[in-house]
Amino acid sequence: MFDFIRGQIHRVAPTQVILEVGGVGFDINISFQTFQAIQTSKEVSLYTRFLAKNDGQNLSTFVLYGFDKVEERAMFDMLTSISGIGNNLALTMLSAHPVDAIQQAIYQGNETFITAIKGIGPKTAKRLILELKDKVNDGEHFDLESNNPKDEALKALLSLGFQRNTIMRTLDAIIQELPASSVEDLIKLALKRM
Repeated sequence: MFDFIRGQIHRVAPTQVILEVGGVGFDINISFQTFQAIQTSKEVSLYTRFLAKNDGQNLSTFVLYGFDKVEERAMFDMLTSISGIGNNLALTMLSAHPVDAIQQAIYQGNETFITAIKGIGPKTAKRLILELKDKVNDGEHFDLESNNPKDEALKALLSLGFQRNTIMRTLDAIIQELPASSVEDLIKLALKRM
C-alpha cells in the first residue's frame, strides 16, 4: 500500500519511530539496525510494509513497518514468507544482524548462526535455509523483488489479513491445479477459496 514514508522524527526508540507527516504522527515498527541508522536524524525516508494483524475473534489491527534500506525490507518480505516466521520474529532477526550477515548465513546453510537468534529453532532454521537459499544467490546479492507469482500473491493476501498457513495451503492447491497462473489469477482464485 505504501512504498515509503518521509517525515520529521517526532520520537525514536530502538524498536519504534513516530514520524510526523503533514501534522499526522505515524507509529512505525523498526529494527535495531534501522534505529542505529536514523537515531541522530531529524528527517528520514523509510521503506514500508503496511500489514494487518489478527487480534483474536476476527478483529484486525494494522501495523506499519519501516526500513532504512530497501534491502532490509526485501529481507523482511523473504523471512515472513517462511511458515513459522511472523512479522515480529522477522524484525527480531533484522535487529540481531545486518541483512548481509543473514543472507550469507542462509547461502552458507549456517544453521548455528540462525538458531542463535531468539525464537528460531532448528526446524525453522532448516526450512528458512531450504526455501531462501536460491533467492540469496551468491550470498552477496539477492532478489529484491521476487517475480515469483506465488510470492507476490502471498504478500498481497497477507496484507489483507489472511493467515499465512491458510494462504500457503490455498496457493499450493491452486498452483498444483493451474501451474501457469498469474499473480492476479492466484489472488482471485485464493480469495474465492478462503
